[in-house]
Amino acid sequence: MRWTTERPTKPGWYWWRANAESFESPHLIDRVGDIHGGDVLYCATCDDDHMEERDGQWAGPIPEPEEEGGG
Repeated sequence: MRWTTERPTKPGWYWWRANAESFESPHLIDRVGDIHGGDVLYCATCDDDHMEERDGQWAGPIPEPEEEGGG
């Protein structure tokens, strides 16, 4: 994964940070998908859960873990 300023376009979990110089830890964001014609970006690790209008950098989607035993 690489940081980018492009907003998520696929459902899934993403990292978000304000910018590369931010001292704040990155946050986990869930892109639920298109609802009522717009993106729904929910911040699972911060107080401000309205991420649709926030600028910043994104990385993801974060791959889902595999089950133990390779299945």
